[in-house]
Amino acid sequence: ETFIKPYACTATYPDLDAGGTLTSRTTTSIFSLAVTSTYEIKESGEAVTFTCTATATEDVNIQWRKQGTDGPVDLTSLAVQEDWTAGSGNTGDRTSELRLTGLTSTDSSESIECYDDALGLSGTMVLHVVDISGLTNEAVEVDAAAAFTCTITVFDGTPDVQWYKVVEGADDASLGTGSNPLTGMYTYDFDAAEYTDYGQYYCKVTFEEEGSSGPTTFTSDTVTLYVRRINPIPTTPVYIHNTDTISLECSLNTAVAEAAPSSVQWYKDNTLLEEVQGSITITDTPYENEVYRSSYFDSDVLKGDGGVYKCEFSFSLGDPVSFEITVHVHLLTALEPTYLNPSSLECQFAGSNNPTITWWMVNGDSETQIEENATGFDAYSIEVVDFTDESLEETSTLNIDLAEMTDSDTVRCKVAFESPVVDPLQTQTTIQRRVISAHSDTTYTTGESPTTISCTLFFGPSGVGPNDDDVTWKGIPSEITADEMSQDLGQNDADGTRTMTLTLDGNDAKFDATYTCSFMYSDNEVYEEEIQFVTRLITMVPSDETMYAN
Repeated sequence: ETFIKPYACTATYPDLDAGGTLTSRTTTSIFSLAVTSTYEIKESGEAVTFTCTATATEDVNIQWRKQGTDGPVDLTSLAVQEDWTAGSGNTGDRTSELRLTGLTSTDSSESIECYDDALGLSGTMVLHVVDISGLTNEAVEVDAAAAFTCTITVFDGTPDVQWYKVVEGADDASLGTGSNPLTGMYTYDFDAAEYTDYGQYYCKVTFEEEGSSGPTTFTSDTVTLYVRRINPIPTTPVYIHNTDTISLECSLNTAVAEAAPSSVQWYKDNTLLEEVQGSITITDTPYENEVYRSSYFDSDVLKGDGGVYKCEFSFSLGDPVSFEITVHVHLLTALEPTYLNPSSLECQFAGSNNPTITWWMVNGDSETQIEENATGFDAYSIEVVDFTDESLEETSTLNIDLAEMTDSDTVRCKVAFESPVVDPLQTQTTIQRRVISAHSDTTYTTGESPTTISCTLFFGPSGVGPNDDDVTWKGIPSEITADEMSQDLGQNDADGTRTMTLTLDGNDAKFDATYTCSFMYSDNEVYEEEIQFVTRLITMVPSDETMYAN
């Protein structure tokens, strides 16, 4: 305890004794005041009690005040004062307690007094209130920056601030002092949080002030740093073929099975994806060994499904954690059977990376690459429309002169990729030649004997010929009777030909016409050829005179 030094005042008064004789009398009054503590340092929210005891030969009225920024502030109403108690030697004691609860930094004061101005008594005390605030739980993604801040509002001076991480089963790990701006904010920074930085942290604030009995240390509340990490499957851009499946998975790793994400969503090109019956499935698996999984599966992928896919985990604490992966869908349009002469095959590719397109002739299990103007393939030429990032399409055209081909051939288009290495695409078709390989030219007749015109359709040994009902002669004049002509529509021979004929008597100008041989297939492809038929007759006309020969 610290005491205010007592003092005595001695006064001599005139007096009369019992017999009426004038004498003198001396009286001594004693006054003293003691406080239990002259210095207190407390943390915000705590309570403090100052005690002041006065000893005197007469009643003492103890009051309280503090020196505020705008002058004295009366605190007497907050004090509890005991009754004055008389003691030995004509002295008595009075004790008063100033009780302050729920302290804030505004309660700090360099001068809190208990006093009795009438008796000239006073005792001065010092109160320092420390406010530690600003610490909150933090959640970040791996490699992101994070920081904890102790905001310390103090009376004066600079405290010693140390940071600690809680270690289970061992002493807490000291992390050092961190940064100390002049603002009273003491920050511990994580420039790039690592997965192992997950844990509980706190700061210790130590003061050692003049007048105090020794260092005073305050410990902040404990806060948690959550570090989250996404492990996507796969981790690199996906290249799949049209009609294949997309299977993506995002695994959220945390060092502790914290509360489940408030939402888990999948996006494609920033558009929210939802489940589609029979095609798209989104499955979430709650925490297992600190891993929360979400998977996206699409069993019916088309070219338009290519794009940037994103899985996003949202939480009540911290920013969402997400990962983006690009899905490239390759589409190779199937080659259609070709029956034209000359013929062009177009190999059309759409995708997201530059391919190499080649053409091949297929013979059983073997294949031979078609090089433009190469020996043995003089009938072929290749035209390529360059790949562009804008269209993401490339077309290679194979031009074929079917007249140079001796049989139906299988042609294959291959699309290969250099980087990344993915399985090549290919499509093939059989060129089934449908061509009128022979026909009569313009035919002249004198009418002396029947004349025959013909057409031969070639469709190849492996091809399919037309139906009998679809083989006809057109353009036959209506004046020609059945007795004046005969038709043979032929048949589909094993060598891949069919020949049709039309025989005309041709002894009259009525036979002059353009005749058309027509072959039509079930796919409505029609092959026709026109033949001009001209009758040339000499007519003998008698003259008026009869001529005789010797």
